[in-house]
Amino acid sequence: MNIIEKRKQAIKCLYASMALISLSIATFKLELVMILCAVTGVMFFLIYLHLSFKYWKCPACGEQFPVIYSRMDQRVECWYCLEPLIKD
Repeated sequence: MNIIEKRKQAIKCLYASMALISLSIATFKLELVMILCAVTGVMFFLIYLHLSFKYWKCPACGEQFPVIYSRMDQRVECWYCLEPLIKD
């Protein structure tokens, strides 16, 4: 799996964490559901951070890419060393 696919998985985890944390806020009267949603949301956020910091960097030079996803969405080479990100 290449780094673009890992980044897409990380973004999905971020969206899931935001949805679950919002759901936990909306269900504040149901304590068990609120706690489960909040804990699961935090876990998804931690997975997002792990994937972002471990895999969202150039495989050639090791520099971290910008966190803003849209800035790297159409890039096919590293910003720093101009090596291609996806090898054929």
